[in-house]
Amino acid sequence: MIASDQMIREQALDYRQSFIVQAPAGSGKTELLTQRFLALLAHVERVPEEVIAITFTKKAAAEMRSRIIQALRRGLEGVPPNEPHALQTWRLSREVILRNQTEGWDILNNSHRLRVTTIDALCASITQNLPILSRFGDQPEVSEEVSALYRQAIKQLLADLDHDLPWQRALSTVLLHLDNNLLTFESLMIGMLKRREQWLDVLPRSSQIETLRQSLEETMENVGLEALEKFVERIPKSLINELSDLIAFAFAHLPDCEYADLSSAQLLTILSEPSLADLPVLISIADLLVKADGYWRSSVNVKQGFPAKSNEFTQEQNILNKAYKDRMIALLESLPEYEIFRQNLNALEALPPKTYTAKQWDMVSALLTILPVLVAHLRVIFAAERTVDFNEVALSALQALGDEDSPSELALALDYRIRHLLVDEFQDTSQLQYRLLQGLTRGWQAGDGRTLFLVGDPMQSIYRFRQADVSLFRQVQLYGINQISLQYLRLEANFRSDPTIIAWVNTVFPNIFPVQDDHLRGAICYSSSVAMKSAIDRSCVKSFFVVDAQEDAQAKRVLTVVQETLMHYKEESIAILVRSRGHLQAILPALQKAKIPYQAVDIESLAERAIIHDLLALSYALTHLADRLSWLSILRAPWSGLDLHDLHYIAKASKQSTIWEALPTCLPNLSISGQKIVQRLMPVLKNCLAERDRLPIRRLVEKAWWALSGPESVMQKIDLHNVEVFFDLLEMRQKLAGCRHVMILWRV
Repeated sequence: MIASDQMIREQALDYRQSFIVQAPAGSGKTELLTQRFLALLAHVERVPEEVIAITFTKKAAAEMRSRIIQALRRGLEGVPPNEPHALQTWRLSREVILRNQTEGWDILNNSHRLRVTTIDALCASITQNLPILSRFGDQPEVSEEVSALYRQAIKQLLADLDHDLPWQRALSTVLLHLDNNLLTFESLMIGMLKRREQWLDVLPRSSQIETLRQSLEETMENVGLEALEKFVERIPKSLINELSDLIAFAFAHLPDCEYADLSSAQLLTILSEPSLADLPVLISIADLLVKADGYWRSSVNVKQGFPAKSNEFTQEQNILNKAYKDRMIALLESLPEYEIFRQNLNALEALPPKTYTAKQWDMVSALLTILPVLVAHLRVIFAAERTVDFNEVALSALQALGDEDSPSELALALDYRIRHLLVDEFQDTSQLQYRLLQGLTRGWQAGDGRTLFLVGDPMQSIYRFRQADVSLFRQVQLYGINQISLQYLRLEANFRSDPTIIAWVNTVFPNIFPVQDDHLRGAICYSSSVAMKSAIDRSCVKSFFVVDAQEDAQAKRVLTVVQETLMHYKEESIAILVRSRGHLQAILPALQKAKIPYQAVDIESLAERAIIHDLLALSYALTHLADRLSWLSILRAPWSGLDLHDLHYIAKASKQSTIWEALPTCLPNLSISGQKIVQRLMPVLKNCLAERDRLPIRRLVEKAWWALSGPESVMQKIDLHNVEVFFDLLEMRQKLAGCRHVMILWRV
């Protein structure tokens, strides 16, 4: 281990100090968390429950708890390990064991006293402790799939249009803005409900709306001023005179350019000391220097104000035009070394306006009026269905904690019981989770014996779609939480990857990540790692390029690489990373055609799998005898296999009845193989149909699938997992519908 990392790890075990640790992939972060937890256990005031570790997932919580228990059991052994890192853990475990015996904690027989939990579980615990303050009462079921409840709340909001209510006009304004497109309105409102923790607490009363406008416009102005300051700091001083002259020329030769009259001297002043009023000019300058993809231009033409040689100009003008164009190209060639300047130019175009127009503010006011009503409808539905989402649990926990002026009884109790907080994967913390941490640590002071230990890696933030805010990592690093200042530590060692991979990543990724941190925009620069393993394969990083190829050509190249890799590494797994699901449209069929099994987690829709089509048909058929298409589908499915001739006969013979009712009369006229199939199917289906009124939908379909030998028809192992996911969704959908049987009218 490198000496700097060793010192940092030892420093991180100081149980009297609070730290925020940046721990890259493979740096031994979980072991450091385990060691910190043990160090705190050895020095808590009274009980082990005073230490709480918060992880991002249940799996991570289970792994960390397991590591702590294993460390304690190894600590019971008298022989210390040889490895330095294991020896440190062993020593800490021995201290905890001694404290455990002295205090009579009996941790190993009561492992529940080790408080390692997820943030969601912690929120649920808070709401259980204070059901009245959290407004929950009896604990509802928490579900990730509540889209149906969101839609129900939106439907009830739209129904308010038929009544003379204070928010009727605001609702009409929003719908008119969307051209009364209800699907668009529903989509937008679902997005707002999913993120309601970001705006719910800042919604003003009607009398405060104008005050909010002033506050928002001040914020937009401050954002603009900060962006201008960074622009001025990073503009190349050696090029500013040349840039002013060239931009003045370009503006003068652009058709209908509103800045055509600006002189070189005026542009020099704007570039040197810009105000917010100059922002449109600066954005026009950015358009001349940067392409639509955000990168520097390499050439210019008449569209950028640099005309080509033409008979429309005199010879002197043509010479002058060429001279300016050559100067511009020379300037563009020098710009790639000014990467931060390019990023600041792009940031200018993303800035909000300084003020709202009257029409824009009418829309904002309308939204401010209807959104609280929408949330009220949702909470009524939550109460009726006894089902909530994780956001509601977290919001209720935050409510139970109270605020700075009036902390709740639970907050005071937690303040007494929680003395040390450890948070894993802090880079994926959302604003709501951050506010919960603020609530849990409210009143903590430096040196009072209570500590906060945050671990994460901003470079690995992947949960933006779950409202994770990576900028919080840098914000806490700079300013702390509440009254707690945290010392920043950074690990560099990588114990996981081959040195060749580390060297390649250290070379390539600095060009991918931003050059400079910007915690306001969530921009994180790359931090290099140091390899600790010995090199195994000097050629373990290979690059294959397919430039400007069609999707089929790309898929063919990917398939070739996969096949060649499988020849050399038959027992290894292969990961294919793509930018979006759309890029897999040609790759997945190519893998299927080559009979290469794959698992597309959260990428390929379940509805695209043939086995799910068959299960949907079975579900529809068992719940609706008149669904002809589903009944024909289950007769054709792999567990049945009726040929098309027999299916055609059954379809014709059942025109005046359901297919199920017609099967007995059709039986003698089917082919011999068809008769055997139907004779095998009919008792199974008859038994399942007889149990429709007493079995939940999941049990019913699952029983039918097993009785029809469905598992034997599975072609790929991954489909067994997909089948289980389908049954789970079926059960969840029935719970949300609040009835025993439900028509399955949704896309899986």
